[in-house]
Amino acid sequence: MLLPVLIAIALAVFFWGIVQYLFTEAKEKGSKLMFWGIVALFVMVSVWGLVRFIQGELLPGIDLSAPPIQTLP
Repeated sequence: MLLPVLIAIALAVFFWGIVQYLFTEAKEKGSKLMFWGIVALFVMVSVWGLVRFIQGELLPGIDLSAPPIQTLP
């Protein structure tokens, strides 16, 4: 559940960089924010895809998306 929140934050940083680049005098700061927002999005989505690939191809019978439910006797 943490990954979608982090992706939303990185997307917000990217858009804030666009706003600063277009509407303020801090064009260098805006371009840096856009760059680091794109880098963060790329890294997070790549790691997410790699984990999904490993889950699907290398561990086909194991569901790691939810913790196991324990019951008491």
